[in-house]
Amino acid sequence: MDPTFTWWNKHKLVLVAKKLDISLVNDEWYIAFSSSVTFFGSPGFSDHAVMSITLETERIKIKKQFRFYNFLTHNPKFLAVICESWFSFNITSSTMFKVSRMLKLLKKVIREFSFKNYSGIVRKTELAHERLLQAHASLLSDPSMHNASAELQAMHEWEVFSTAETEFFVQRSHISWLSFGDGNSRLFNICTASRHAINHIHFLTSEDGVCIESQSGIQELCVNYFSSILGSPVSQPMFIQSDLDLLFNFRCSVHLADNFQKPFSAKDIKGVSLPKNKIGGPDSYSVEFFTSSWAVIGPKFTKAIMEFSKSDSLLKQWNTSNFVLIPKKPNASLTTDFRPIS
Repeated sequence: MDPTFTWWNKHKLVLVAKKLDISLVNDEWYIAFSSSVTFFGSPGFSDHAVMSITLETERIKIKKQFRFYNFLTHNPKFLAVICESWFSFNITSSTMFKVSRMLKLLKKVIREFSFKNYSGIVRKTELAHERLLQAHASLLSDPSMHNASAELQAMHEWEVFSTAETEFFVQRSHISWLSFGDGNSRLFNICTASRHAINHIHFLTSEDGVCIESQSGIQELCVNYFSSILGSPVSQPMFIQSDLDLLFNFRCSVHLADNFQKPFSAKDIKGVSLPKNKIGGPDSYSVEFFTSSWAVIGPKFTKAIMEFSKSDSLLKQWNTSNFVLIPKKPNASLTTDFRPIS
């Protein structure tokens, strides 16, 4: 565990300890080494603690999680690709299982489409801007219809990549207080790296005081701790329904009670209002994906929801959650310093 203070005056009678040593980095460092962390060790012969910086902590090599990026919906070819793949899947089962399986198979198609058109979006935006400047210079040096057409084409390409880059970092950085058209990609980039650095757990201290720095050890420690809490037996309720009925004598009218049991309609399902720029669940599909592709996936998705409302049975794939650990305080280093949310 890192010491609270980094310097002391080595005075036997009037002891003074302070945290004088800190590590400062600039924006370029933050972007290049977002996983770096500073450790303070034993002072040894000095009156200051030894400070060491790790650029890249050990990570578990796992398959990168799928995530749908909303800028894909602006590509004119996107809906055609979704339509061609969606209707080519041949799955025999319940409608809920079909939709779940088809969405899973669709991830590969979306990955390939994104990689083909937007891989290295930052670099592609830079190259598109350079081509735009060259085309603009050529037009001013030799005004002609050919150069004017080339300049307009270069402008269009740069706007496409620039907009996609901005949307990419907006979604990654979770900035909601800036207007969407701001285009301040550098700010978004820094905020994305900052979020990654803050959310990354560099080390944890176990109950017996051992500092665990490996990602595999951190993962095992967190799983064991939160499994014992979230998986513990549920205590018996302090009240039963009949007792609560005596305290609250309010009852819904017959009309309202009937509305609670009224089946969903296709219009009700399509008209549901959901927050934008959010990830809905473990499948990592955003609301923007469903709204932009509703003409293709809507009918089967609606049928699946109606199937659930009639059977009162929900698939395991539709009833899962991802748990994320949120630190309760800065520099959290114990499992008790984190709060799980789903």
